[in-house]
This record gives sequence, C-alpha cells and structure tokens, in this order.
Amino acid sequence: MIKECNETPNELVEFEQRAAARRSSLAEDWPTAAAVNRFIGSPGENSNQLATRLRRAGNLLGVYLPVPGSSWRFPHWQFRDDGQPVEQLKEILRVLREKGHFYDSQRRTTGWGEVEWFISRHVLLDGKTPAEVLSVDPNDVLRAATTEFGEDA
Repeated sequence: MIKECNETPNELVEFEQRAAARRSSLAEDWPTAAAVNRFIGSPGENSNQLATRLRRAGNLLGVYLPVPGSSWRFPHWQFRDDGQPVEQLKEILRVLREKGHFYDSQRRTTGWGEVEWFISRHVLLDGKTPAEVLSVDPNDVLRAATTEFGEDA
C-alpha cells in the first residue's frame, strides 16, 4: 500500500534542508578530490584529475555536495592504510550500482545512496556496517552486496 504524502511544500523544503545539512556534516572530514590526488596520485597531475577519473570509472566512491561550494568528497573508509582504494571496492560499487539501482535515468549517481548502504548495519555482516568491515574483510562486504542484490558471488 502506498501512503499518500501529506506534507506541505514548506515541510518538504525543511526536510531537504535537514538532509543536506546532515550530509554536509557527515562528509566534512572526508577528503576532497585534491586530497585524494595527493595521497594516491602523482604530483604533476591536476589537483582533482585523478580522483575524478577514478570516481567516474567506478573505482572510488565520491559524494556530491552542492553547498557551500559544489565539490566531491570521498569517504575515508574506502581507502587502505597506505592510501590506496580497497581492491574489491570497484566490484562492490559495480554490484550496488548495477543491481541496486543507485543510478539515475542518465546513469549518474551523487554517491549518497551507496554511502547509505555502506553505513547501514547489515545482517549478513553480523550487524556491522559494510564501511566497518571493508578494511578488515572486503570479500565479506562483496558477498553481502552480491547476496542482497541477487547476483551470484
């Protein structure tokens, strides 16, 4: 049964503003594209170029923040201790996006749907979040994603 939305336009605007503030707060400590480039790129590259390329290729998860100035932030939990992305991350993101329908109609994503999956407790990970397990056992996170979204592991 679909419930009818009884919220006024002002209530919806307030809800969207609270969500935007929460996202901004969540991502404030996450590295920018320039910071990602510094620890995984080469010094000669444009400050955002490598991170942007990796995000667009599905090798990194970036989230779009439209305010205060539009930018992409990269959750810290997707990186190993040496600064490189977790090897299985690309495959996990592929499963989430292809099977979990995180893309919009133009095959774009702001990254926030994927982040929600990573920071939500998961029964297949003994109640831990995929973000918590990613650095310890990325294969378990991949298995949880493939099981949840119906793809053979």
